[in-house]
Amino acid sequence: EFSAYKHLRPYPVDMFLRGTSTGRIFHVSWGGHPLYVSSWDPFGGPQPYVDVDDWALNQCEHLVCDPFGDFNALSGVAGGAVATGWAVDPNSTSAETVHFYSDGVFNRSDVASVSRPDVDAALHFGSSFGYSTTLQLPLGTHSVCAYAINVGSGTTNTQLGCKTVSVTIPPAPQPVLSDVQKYITHVYSDLFNRVPDPGGLATWTNALNSGTPRVAVANAITYSAEYRSGLIQEAYRHYLARDAEPAGLASWLDAMNRGLTIQQMEGGFIASAEYYNQSGDNDAQWVTRLYSDVLGRPAGVAEVNYWVSQLHAPGGGRYAVSMGFLLSTEHLTTVVNGYYLQLLSRNIDPSGQVSWVGAIQHGARVESIIGGIVASPEYYARN
Repeated sequence: EFSAYKHLRPYPVDMFLRGTSTGRIFHVSWGGHPLYVSSWDPFGGPQPYVDVDDWALNQCEHLVCDPFGDFNALSGVAGGAVATGWAVDPNSTSAETVHFYSDGVFNRSDVASVSRPDVDAALHFGSSFGYSTTLQLPLGTHSVCAYAINVGSGTTNTQLGCKTVSVTIPPAPQPVLSDVQKYITHVYSDLFNRVPDPGGLATWTNALNSGTPRVAVANAITYSAEYRSGLIQEAYRHYLARDAEPAGLASWLDAMNRGLTIQQMEGGFIASAEYYNQSGDNDAQWVTRLYSDVLGRPAGVAEVNYWVSQLHAPGGGRYAVSMGFLLSTEHLTTVVNGYYLQLLSRNIDPSGQVSWVGAIQHGARVESIIGGIVASPEYYARN
């Protein structure tokens, strides 16, 4: 079944591969990296492709699935330096995480989500893969290295490059933050990837100092339009391989404000004609893609046949099947564990899995779960 594939060059480039089960198209470029093709338009219309078993694509046989990019510049500023570049992980359409080390010691992480039209012109994979990251450094000369953090099928955190910078201007004096202000600053960094604006810092600090429960403040932040917009944008990129159009973003945000859950929104994406068309307009390929996109693993033949039968059963259909995947313990454990890793730097414990996953399955919102983690004594103690 791999006969055509095994005769390819070790790292094929400038060609297109199609998964035989899912119908997904990948453009293999940049030294053998497979980049998902959501539309033929950037390539001037349909191009010739080679059919490949999806298992081989998922395992990255003869391909390079490590992240890649560039460390373009490092410029000294008061109290540090600004690193600019771009990074992409072929296994994900979400913004890539980049770690920075100064003089061999971890300095900070950032998310490559800055618009880079030049990268999109070269890759046709989206434009929001740039980074412009401020690093705090003492006076003197420093070596800074940037690494793109691997997710999915790759095996290596790719070094994007190393550069040297001289810091000659001391940092401006910083105000001394109280423990509560440090906590709010930490929350903004983790959830919004930015420092809090003065008004936001003052509002939430005053609320906590006045006796407002920490969980109430945390939920107010995770229920905010800014945070929900980020969740919506992330879902667009993961399931539809594109950014949200302004009207779509506004529509989904309004629906969430009226009670729609993240899982229901994602179910809408997966059940959409756009997602079904990307899956080859085929029930079996659509189900196979759900296993890859929602559960992060290949599907067995019996599993595909079962869910295809559910599509046409009474009360079935694409949305009902989508919700079966999205509310499964397997999927939600992965989702909540991801938040544990991001916010607590550890894997979820068994009691947390039962508590949080069960809560979502019984109607709790993901925003509340994140708020609960952020409000926990464990998280607060990390400031």
